[in-house]
Amino acid sequence: MKLGRILLAIVTVAASAALVLSYSSRFISPSALWYTALFGLAYFPILLVFLLLTVLWFFVHKRVFWILLVLLLIGWPAHRTSFAMGKKNTEPADSLQTFSVATFNTKGFDLNAKEPDRESVMKTILEADADIICLQEFNSWKKEGMPNNRQEIADGTGLPYQYYHKSYENRKKTRSYGLIIYSRFPILKYGELDYPAISKLNTTIWADVLIHGDTIRLFS
Repeated sequence: MKLGRILLAIVTVAASAALVLSYSSRFISPSALWYTALFGLAYFPILLVFLLLTVLWFFVHKRVFWILLVLLLIGWPAHRTSFAMGKKNTEPADSLQTFSVATFNTKGFDLNAKEPDRESVMKTILEADADIICLQEFNSWKKEGMPNNRQEIADGTGLPYQYYHKSYENRKKTRSYGLIIYSRFPILKYGELDYPAISKLNTTIWADVLIHGDTIRLFS
């Protein structure tokens, strides 16, 4: 019996720690503590195990049950954003504040292809008519006679905000390569996650965008 309680206590402590880490993943950047993001992704199974343990402790030891219940309530903001709570939205879909996101891997606008077709790639991007456009393997020129893709997309879409991360730029600074986010909404913060162990050209960028009064973080 004692061994069973000891094992139950160990599992409960581990589940409690995992639940706290899943809560904290909402506030900690993956670049600071990458493993907290894993606990955030595993939030639902962790919560399920924790709930089962909480019910079990109700019959085993009431004091532990109340401690676990308090820990569960501390995470109320996380629970509320993860589950649909409150009044059901009865507004018609066309009256809701929505936005659209498009993402493309441009493959350098077919620059290295045997038969480059930059015009088709550019046409696809411009016709997306999205509020936010994320482009990977993006390149652009600042040289007469060469395409300034960055400016052409900004002019063609009318999206006023952008964040361009240059993974590479030549010495003359006439050609650059990287990732870019165009947005109809203000970009409040931005940054990148590098993977030096893999390649200097492999990067993930993020941007905090203010959309209809809420801040949403995008990754590309």
